[in-house]
Parts: sequence; C-alpha cells; structure tokens
Amino acid sequence: MEKIKRKFTQEDISKYTGYPVKGSINAKISRNEWSAFIKPIGNKVYVSEGVLNISLDEFARKISTKQRLSPYQGSKIATFKQEARDLILISKSEFLLAIELFNRPTAPNRLDAFLTHFVSAFEKLLKSKLIEDKGIESIWQNSLEKKTKSIRKILHEEYKPSNPIRMNLEYIIDLRDNSTHYLLPEMGAIASRYFQSGVLNYSKMFQNFVEEPPIKLQGIGLLSLVFEGETPSQASLKQNYGASNANEIIGMIEKFKNKASEVNDLEFAIPVNYSIGIVNNTTDPDKTLANLSSEKAIFIDKVRDPKKTHPFMVKDIVEQVNKRLINKYGSENLEEVLPTRKKHSFNSQDFIGICQNENWKNNSNRFHFDHGSQARNTYSKECIDFIIQKITSDKRYLNLVKEKRQKRNKSNKN
Repeated sequence: MEKIKRKFTQEDISKYTGYPVKGSINAKISRNEWSAFIKPIGNKVYVSEGVLNISLDEFARKISTKQRLSPYQGSKIATFKQEARDLILISKSEFLLAIELFNRPTAPNRLDAFLTHFVSAFEKLLKSKLIEDKGIESIWQNSLEKKTKSIRKILHEEYKPSNPIRMNLEYIIDLRDNSTHYLLPEMGAIASRYFQSGVLNYSKMFQNFVEEPPIKLQGIGLLSLVFEGETPSQASLKQNYGASNANEIIGMIEKFKNKASEVNDLEFAIPVNYSIGIVNNTTDPDKTLANLSSEKAIFIDKVRDPKKTHPFMVKDIVEQVNKRLINKYGSENLEEVLPTRKKHSFNSQDFIGICQNENWKNNSNRFHFDHGSQARNTYSKECIDFIIQKITSDKRYLNLVKEKRQKRNKSNKN
C-alpha cells in the first residue's frame, strides 16, 4: 500500500491479515499500536508510511506492545499502575496524532480530526491521573457494568465551573459534539485560539503528571495556528449554507469571541495579542508556561490593550510631568531641575526632543505605542517615570536633548 501510494480501510486490513475489524483491528488502531506505520487521513481511511526500508524484525519490534513500553523503563510511566500506564501511552499517541493532523494542511477535515483525537487524548490523561490518585474504581460510571465516566462528568467532579482548563475543554467538546461539523471551517480562526490553549494545558498537565514532556520540540511550535481572521460575511455564508445556517455560524463565532474576551485567560483561549514561541532557557519564569524538554520551553508574552497601557497623549505627558515636578519641588523652585528659561516648566518641545533622543518612536515599546492610523501615538506611565527620573537626576539632561535636536534639524536642512 505504501509503495503504490494507495489508501485503505479497516476492511482492507481485515481482508489481507485475517484479523476481525470488530475487536482486533479496531482495538489496535484505537490504542495506536500500529501508529508507527498506519496513519489516518480521514474517517477510517488510512495510508501506510515507514515500512519500505526496514526489516521484518524491525517491523515486529515497533508493533510489539512489550517493545513499545520498553523506552519507559526507568521513567515515572513505568511505575504507574497497568491501567494508568496503558491510558497515558495511548493519550500521548492521540495527542501527537492531533498535532500532526492539524498541522497537515492537505488533510481533509483537519479541524474535525484534531477535535476527535485531542479530546480523546485529554480524556485518557485525566483518567490515567484518576487511576493513579484514587484507584481504578474512580473512573467507573457504574461499578457493576464497568462503564467509564465521560470526560464531561470527570470535569464536573474534579474542577470548579470557573476553572479555565475545564471551561476550555468544555468549549472544545461542544465543538466536537456539534452535529453541524461542516460549520468548522468558518470557525477556524476563533476555534484555533481555544485549541492552542488546550494544547498548552495538556502539555503542562502531562509534564506535571509524568515528569517528562509529551513531545520534544526541535525548534518548532506545537500548533501553527494562533491568528484572528475576519468574520465571514453573512452574505457569503448565506450563499454557501443558506440563511438559517448563516445565522447559526455567525452566532457561534460571536459566542466564542465574546467568551474569550470575557474570560481573558490564556488557559481558556489564547488572546489575539499573545505571542507563543520557543526559548532556550527559563531565565524569565513568569513567561514560561510549560517546559516541553530539558532545553526548550513555551513562553507566553502578553501585549496588553494599549488603551490601558499607553493612555497618555503629548499634552497629558506634559501636564503630568509638570504636576509631579511641582509636587516635589514647588512652583518656585523648578529652576533646581529645569534649564534656565523664561517660564520654568516642562513643555511639549522638551518632550519631542526626548522622544527623538531616546528613539521611542522608531517602534511601539513600553514607553510609546504607534496606533498606525492618522499618525496617532500615545504614551505610558513608564514614559512619565522615565522623564522624571532623567530630569531630577541630571539637570543637564534637557539641555543636552535640546542641543542634539538642534544638530539634527541643522543636518536635515543641509
């Protein structure tokens, strides 16, 4: 199948191996025992990868349950109860498969595939933790029938309703359970923010539980997806899906967007202005969310709303600086910190000179924010603190700023 690049089904596997679909084949695929060689590309449709250039012994070793567990000897996983170990290994495989499928742009229905495998991975992780912490009975819905609890019931029992990890999973499960799966392509932009938070939550929980990362990164992120696309127009949705479905899609998108803004927690949904990446150390632990290997970590760095972080216009800066100087020195003693001039006060020309001298307006930064429209710029409280510190610590500072500005202006004229 790999050589001729042919897709196949579980029935094809049964035809050539003699294994029954119900039972053996279904169980082995669901437990990812054949995941080294059989890759799903759709609803119970598969391709084969990795068997052309290996020996029969190597093939047998990779599908052996005993061999699959052998790499964990000496790790915490090897000390788990049998049921917990089986679940955590399957959980890890499901998680990796979810990541792989989402990041495969040619895979059909990749959003659906991600949802299916990711929810399964998280459910098995939670059940593995329960078995280790409370025993096998803790996962049974009914001790007589030994039917396991649903992931929703586990979340209800183990987490408070306001817990962002629970809320994130419940929203992802809602997407998985939604009967109109064809809506998901239009949900991609907003849903990806929930997916990324879910992936980071899983990674952190797995790391804390197993004491090793679920995946060792090699300079790449887990998901290539945190973005905010334009909400599709109602006209285009109506044309593609009909009027009633168009309204439903718009409603779902707005629901997810509004809830993400309301909760504003990276464990629930990645805010649009968060950046996610890989760092080579953990010298800034406040920005380290999950250590995914001994060398690398995911960090989250929030870019807050500039209306809150940079609320001051130039006139506000001038007013605030003068107010603080007067409070400290008195209006009669400003000559102690300001250059000799007719009116002892900090003015807008002083501020413009400082901006040029410190190169604040080259880009948005902690002192200055460029809103990108109508040449509008605003400034932060840190900007005011910086100016006060400079003026009060060095009386020559404003004169030096003025001299540099005059030199620049003269050079520009020439």
